[in-house]
Amino acid sequence: MRNNALLLSAALLALGLALTLGDKQPDTSQEQLHCEMVQIWNETNGEYGWPDYNNTAGSCRRGVRDYLPR
Repeated sequence: MRNNALLLSAALLALGLALTLGDKQPDTSQEQLHCEMVQIWNETNGEYGWPDYNNTAGSCRRGVRDYLPR
């Protein structure tokens, strides 16, 4: 009986770990989202995306030229 309880506990622990760690999607940060939306805004001449409302597109990972107006 004690062996079965230990086996069941180990199986539940393994299942919980598999469910928790198995389906990780990349976390999109707010800063990255802002940078992407500013780039879309610039590429579509303001039809889609967001303007650089807080003037932080210059600090985006890809560089200033990709996000600032041309």
